[in-house]
Amino acid sequence: MRFSIIIPVYNNEQTIGRAIQSCLEQTFTAFELIVINDGSNDNSEAIISNYSTYENITILNNTSNRGVSYTRNRGIKIARGEYLCFLDADDYFTLNKLDLINTCLEKNPEIQFLFHPFAYNNHNISSATEVKKWNKFRLLLGNKIATPCVIIKNEHPLLFNERMHYMEDYDLWLRYSNEQHIYYINSALTILGRPVLSKGGVSNSKIKMRIGELSAYMHHCFHKPLLILTIPFFIALQMIKSIIKVPIR
Repeated sequence: MRFSIIIPVYNNEQTIGRAIQSCLEQTFTAFELIVINDGSNDNSEAIISNYSTYENITILNNTSNRGVSYTRNRGIKIARGEYLCFLDADDYFTLNKLDLINTCLEKNPEIQFLFHPFAYNNHNISSATEVKKWNKFRLLLGNKIATPCVIIKNEHPLLFNERMHYMEDYDLWLRYSNEQHIYYINSALTILGRPVLSKGGVSNSKIKMRIGELSAYMHHCFHKPLLILTIPFFIALQMIKSIIKVPIR
């Protein structure tokens, strides 16, 4: 099996069906879909159960709301695919995403961490397949990578930090950057269902997100002693971004 797609769900009755369908309608079919209901109290569980007869879909239910990191980790631990993909329940994939990503990976088998940009609609989406090595030091300026746009080799995968409630994805990307090269393709293959930092998303709490970003960065610095000197610069950068309202990815 080539890909494992992990979807955490919490009170997404309006959008989870679209997210699942965007996976089932992929032009590349060698994948499994792991859908995990994180203690939803709306109609999400009933909607998800409609897909219980699909052979390539595994449905799990948390007994209570455990948070997105625990939920994604639960999916990672049972994933059977060669590569991990993530999708949030209010977003969806373009129909050729897995096909295009598979082509990139076949041409570049050394890749263990790949990402791409996102879009807010599926009009005029590029199908570029040129893979470029991304300067991972750009991560030191903040989180530039959206979780539903990431593909990771499922070979001794790292896990999300379940103690973090904000910017846990940034923390994970920083840890991966210590071990792997980061690659990039300039094709927006994930469509976000809501603008970054819009009302209703986890990323809606701007101040807590900035604090989470700083916490992840400082943790990274303690493993890279030379970077400790850059902490004042990073704090100043966070303040500037908050003032001018730079979106957090």
